[in-house]
Amino acid sequence: MNRPALNRSAVCVSSLALMALAGSALGQASLTVIHPPAGQRDVNPYGISADGLHVTGFTYQPSTQPYFSCFRWTSGTGVQFVPGLTALAGGTGYALSANGSVIVGESDGRAFRWSAANGIEGLAPVLSGAYDVSADGTVVVGRWDENGFRKDGASPIVTLAPSAGFTSAEARAVSADGATAVGQSFRNGLGYGAPGEVFYQPTRWVGSGAPQAIPTQPEPWQNGYALDVSADGSVTVGTLVHQSQGETRAFRNTAQGTAIIPSVCDGSMMAVAVSADGSVVTGDSVCGPWVWDATHGTRLVQPLLAAAGVDFGSLFLSFSRGISADGMTIVGEGNLGITFAPVGYVVHLPGDNTNCTADFNGDGDIGTDADIEAFFACLAGNCCATCGTADFNNDGDIGTDADIESFFRVLAGGNC
Repeated sequence: MNRPALNRSAVCVSSLALMALAGSALGQASLTVIHPPAGQRDVNPYGISADGLHVTGFTYQPSTQPYFSCFRWTSGTGVQFVPGLTALAGGTGYALSANGSVIVGESDGRAFRWSAANGIEGLAPVLSGAYDVSADGTVVVGRWDENGFRKDGASPIVTLAPSAGFTSAEARAVSADGATAVGQSFRNGLGYGAPGEVFYQPTRWVGSGAPQAIPTQPEPWQNGYALDVSADGSVTVGTLVHQSQGETRAFRNTAQGTAIIPSVCDGSMMAVAVSADGSVVTGDSVCGPWVWDATHGTRLVQPLLAAAGVDFGSLFLSFSRGISADGMTIVGEGNLGITFAPVGYVVHLPGDNTNCTADFNGDGDIGTDADIEAFFACLAGNCCATCGTADFNNDGDIGTDADIESFFRVLAGGNC
């Protein structure tokens, strides 16, 4: 899942094929650095597709327009700028469909959807931006003037209103099935307000229905915004803002309520993305990107990978931007060398192979015909949003005989 951290820079990106990402051994940690293409200075990724094979973001160069440039990058093709955006405005790519074939974002102050088949499609008038897209690329959510919006395929755009008592809203994320959007409602005169006042309200919309307030925490943590949602819409993550000090805390909301994710160090922390099943969360802190799950708690990403043998050289990881459906791959922004120039990074986390399960399609039923069908569809390049990947045994080679043998071995009750 991928999520812009409330940054409306004018930019866009699309694909990064992470074929070499998974490492050469089961659960092996790895790092890939995304360098800027010739003539560009910075790389700023903004999200990763559910299958972990594509990344979206933007490049920047300060000398000529467009200063921000949409690009697509794969390990096979390298950087390819997204065609069809205005020459002076450039664009911003914020999210991708599950297989990376659809990009949504913002260009020249307008929300857009792009695919190789259909090119650039304008989704809303000016003062709009598209922030997320469903797994199949049909449902897009974002902001339009003072409201959120939802657009389902060729159907007319639908306004998503703010919660009662608020003046504006924006939808930041949509579930893989397209049914649930999350974001926030705002009041005019944004600020921290008097004790007890709420100026930022995490908000949920089911379909085009009425806004629902997502519970926060008691004062002083009653303000906040939602940035991502699990594949079925049951888990929401985001950030709570202190009433008066401006510090932030990461939260995770389920049917059981809203919990603050334990801080990894002193200072502010925010959650930006969640895995398909809602069990793994990533975000930013004053100490760098972090990852959380119920088993391990909150861990800083860079020290975690360094302890697993990853050599970062002069790279410092600055921000986390998105996470794959299986929760094992994180994309973000780092700074390199004495120039501290922004570059992109993709890391594969150490640990058990969460991809290696007989419940391949993630529907809760283990070893069914549906799992087998989903596995072979994934081998053919059509992985569902809640599925594992075609690198079933996580050896770094995708869709091989070894992956097929491993899959059927696990179906029979054996080890990966």
